[in-house]
Amino acid sequence: KGDEDNLLMSMDDLKDTPGAGVIIVQVLLDKTIDSKDAECKAIISVISILYKQRKISRPDIQTPMTDMVEYLDAFLIDSPNALRYVTNMLAEFIGLQALEISWLCEIAKLHQERNPQLIPKIIEHTVDTFKLSQGAEKAKATFDLSKACLSTLLGADAWDTIYKTKLM
Repeated sequence: KGDEDNLLMSMDDLKDTPGAGVIIVQVLLDKTIDSKDAECKAIISVISILYKQRKISRPDIQTPMTDMVEYLDAFLIDSPNALRYVTNMLAEFIGLQALEISWLCEIAKLHQERNPQLIPKIIEHTVDTFKLSQGAEKAKATFDLSKACLSTLLGADAWDTIYKTKLM
């Protein structure tokens, strides 16, 4: 609890610094790609605490996460864990309602030109991680709400297959 209090006080010290939230999230997320599992989990936890305590906002998370998803294919070249780490972040931040699945569909769509096979992997891994952390019922309810954008992104048949194998 003491570490969390120190974290929150440090953020309070930065409240008058323009853009501090997005910079802090960006720096933390940049570190995750080359981190070990425990470090990545800790970084996600720090960002979650800051969001839950309203020390950072949705745009503070969304802006750097856009880059994480958009450039995931490049991160995969140097970091074999990048897909897992990014989808762990997506699942956590969607669960907190700091990110929306409709946003994820828009950003994942950027891979259609250069790396279309990555799109279903992003969605499948995010669903798996969300289900693991939030439970099957919440996962089903959450992803049901975004069926239209997921069907558009992946194609109706591909989304139905993911839905039936992951959420039913």
